Amino acid sequence: SKFSEENMKHIGVIIFLFVVLIGDGYSQLRDWRVHRRGMLHQAVYNTGELGRAYNAGGTVQPSSPSMEWPPNSSMVLDRVNYSGQHNSFGSGIWIAGSRPGGRIYAFCGATSNTSGEPVPVLGVYSIPLELQKIENFPVLENGDLNSAYNPDEAEEIIISRWDTPVGIRVSRTSRAWSYRGYDSFIIYEYEFENVTNDTISDLFITFANTFAP
Repeated sequence: SKFSEENMKHIGVIIFLFVVLIGDGYSQLRDWRVHRRGMLHQAVYNTGELGRAYNAGGTVQPSSPSMEWPPNSSMVLDRVNYSGQHNSFGSGIWIAGSRPGGRIYAFCGATSNTSGEPVPVLGVYSIPLELQKIENFPVLENGDLNSAYNPDEAEEIIISRWDTPVGIRVSRTSRAWSYRGYDSFIIYEYEFENVTNDTISDLFITFANTFAP
């Protein structure tokens, strides 16, 4: 009937809007991209972590280097698998701030619980929003020159962004190169934004473990 067809159209519009709203507000899953262009290899997570999850004696997750230098140092020797030379126990960002109602903390990496397993940062201290890797190589894989190459930008760029319960949104852009003299460091650029309507006072931010404040 005409009435039922009209209702079905309205229901379809409502469902579509509902899906759009959910998709727009839904965070990413915990994920990472890896800097491999230079001599120093590092995994960058969309939850704030750098390298493997922090613990005093744990192993490195496969394909997730933790300040690995020299690069590609993993090997199999006498049928024993060695994860390689990783120079970080795991690092991240710690944030604390005061809002109406009390003091709030966010531990985005660089922490573990008493059992030695990493704290579930996803949805607790970090709400990942974005993760992308951009390659800006002067030469393409087939040997042709890259007409889109930008010499004023890094060869390898990773952008990660996440929210915290403090109300601070963190955007991190990391850059790596393969040129001699530039191939043994990674540059990290952080932006911190208050995305609430509150004034966040006594704000404290520290780069835990790998970096000094």
